[in-house]
Amino acid sequence: MLDLSKEEIEALNNYFYANRLMVDCEKAAVRRSQEIWHGIETRMLLPTENS
Repeated sequence: MLDLSKEEIEALNNYFYANRLMVDCEKAAVRRSQEIWHGIETRMLLPTENS
């Protein structure tokens, strides 16, 4: 089990919420190619070197 602070839990919840919004936008944006969305997902869902 993880022992997270309230701030860490809030940050994690915000991260998941933002990613859920991205998925909802992808479903609604029918005029965007899969390649474009793959690039967006890669930048948003994968950790960066700075993380």
